[in-house]
This record gives sequence, C-alpha cells and structure tokens, in this order.
Amino acid sequence: ERQLERSIALPLGTVRLLETFRITGAISEDLANRVRHHIVSRLRSLLPTRPQLTGALAVACGGNAEALARLLPGPRFRGMSTLNLRLLRERLWHILRLDVPARMKSLGVRKERAEVIGIAAIVFSTLGDWLKLREMVVPGVGVREGVLLDLVAAHYAHPSRTIEDRKSVRTLLAGAQWFARRLGVNAQHAGQVRRLALALFDQLQALHHLGPDLRVVLEEAALLHDVGHFINRKSHHRHGEYLVRYGQIPGLRGWRREMVACLVRYHNGKDTPRPAHRLYARLDRTQRQQVRLLSALLRIAEKLESDHRQAVLDVEVELARRTAVFRVWVQNGAHCDLAGVSRKAGLFEQEFHRTAVFKRVSLREKKKKVA
Repeated sequence: ERQLERSIALPLGTVRLLETFRITGAISEDLANRVRHHIVSRLRSLLPTRPQLTGALAVACGGNAEALARLLPGPRFRGMSTLNLRLLRERLWHILRLDVPARMKSLGVRKERAEVIGIAAIVFSTLGDWLKLREMVVPGVGVREGVLLDLVAAHYAHPSRTIEDRKSVRTLLAGAQWFARRLGVNAQHAGQVRRLALALFDQLQALHHLGPDLRVVLEEAALLHDVGHFINRKSHHRHGEYLVRYGQIPGLRGWRREMVACLVRYHNGKDTPRPAHRLYARLDRTQRQQVRLLSALLRIAEKLESDHRQAVLDVEVELARRTAVFRVWVQNGAHCDLAGVSRKAGLFEQEFHRTAVFKRVSLREKKKKVA
C-alpha cells in the first residue's frame, strides 16, 4: 500500500492567474513568459530542491486537462487518456496568440473553456518542463472528484470557497477599487502593489498560516493604501486610515474595515503598530498579530513599487532557517531601490523571525534560469 509522502498547494488556478495578470484574450510572448516565471517562482518557493520524478506518474484533473488531452493526445495509459507535453510545447504559441472567438473556432471548445485554456496550457507546459515530464495521465475526473481537493482540505483545514464566497470577494474588491478610483488613486500602482503583496502572502503561507479571509484583507489594503493622498500627501497614511474607517466603501464593514484601515495606516513605515493607536488597540490579540504580519508584507510590496513604474516583474522568496532571501526580478535596465526595501523590512524581520535579504535579478538572468 502506497502512502502520501508530501503535499503542497500552489495559488495557480486559471481564474486567479487571469485576474492577476489581467488577461482577457490573446496572450503575448512577453506576458506568457511573465506567467511562466511566476509559476516557476511559486514552485521553487515551496520546493527549493527540484523533485526527482523519473518513472513517476503525473496526473492532471479537471476540464482544462481533458480539453488539452483531446487536442494533444499521448499514448493511452491503462485505458486512460494522456496529455502529450511535447505536442503541447509545439502548439503552445498557436493556442496563446488566438483570441477567445478564434480559440472557440480553431479548438472546438465552448466560450468558458476558450477563456481559460490558454493560461491552463502555460501552467501544464511549465509544470512539465520543470518536472521533466513527457506526459500527464488525464483520468477524466474533476478536481472535486479527485484526491487533490481532499488533500488540500486536510492540509489547510479550511473548506474551499463556495460560489457565494467568491462573489462576495469580488464585490468587496470591486468596492475597494471604486472607492480608490473615486479618490484619484493611481490604479496601475495600486494594482502592482496588490500583485506583489499577494505573491509574498502566498509564498510565506508556511510561516504566517493566515487564511483566505486575511488574504482578501491584504488585497483590499493594497488597493486602498494611497487614498489618503486625496486629503494631503503629507501624513497620507493617517488620512488614509480615517477615510477607510469612515468612507462609504461598498461591502467593507466590521472587523474587516478596522483591519484594512490599520494596514493602510501602517503600509509605509511612518507609523508602527502600537497599543497607543486607538483603532489598533480595539482589535483583539490575534487580530493585532495578524495586522503586524500583513503590514510587514504590504510595506515590502509598496516599497518595491515606490517609483510607480511597475519595474518589478516578480518576487521569489527562498526560506532558510534564519533568513528569507527575496529574489526580485526587474525589467532590464530598470532601477529598483533594494537598499530602501531592506530598510522597510524591520517589521518583517520582527514578526517572521527571519533576516530579510534582497537580491536583484534581471529579466535576462531569469530567462536563463527558467530555461
């Protein structure tokens, strides 16, 4: 009888990736490489040593795997379909350069599948390359029917989000974006801070153990962190706390509003969480610790985007016993003040009990590493 040796969960769902990279149709080579680098970064963060899977069986579940296996079939395995990863690599750019209507016509899939099959193809091909696989067995069952969901649920001890939960999250984020837009926040800057903050949150899950509700809190705070500029650039972190606390932000209320307001206050290091702050003092002990953890991540993300130029393509965290090495992938020739980022990492080092080390890697170096 075989036993499970290890399981990991990666935030690489197709819908999440589409939203993160704002993909709506055809996918350019540059954008595909960014997604590929993002996936490899997540893999390396949880699997610093690449597993040796020679002779192992890789299984792909779900509708995207089934659709790709029909288009790019490999030899059948015990009566089950397989996805030929060599053919996928050869056809990848053809699939990606098509928009949704063209995919529907060329690939013979419905609109819902055409919208996500491109990003799914990048995920499967990247996994195949990284793990050195030739094919994946596709047993024809969805993730909900397979063992994967059971393993994830047992590992993280919280249920998957329902459709209603996902709708509620979308409503909350749309409300935050509406409020930020109304107060003149730079949407590109806020979106970049949001993306980097969530990347840090996901990679450091093993240290902070915070659940999906806190991930949404961080996401909202990233979108709203600069609203205080509407009143005055000076002390905008305090003005921002006030606006989040008393502004009419759709869906934001109760404990969530208070925590988001605290994160907005503490996002740039001008203030540090302490009991003398009335709103922070109102939180219970657990919530105060959560605010400190999330503020530490938000500070690093915001400082990485301090020049408002979206120069950072990705950030990869490698954990050692006493250090956390942040590898910052920067566009070729772009400036990134890593010394300034390091100065903002004090709260991180205090709360995560790791010395933070920041290293710059150019896009050219990253392409070589991924290859």
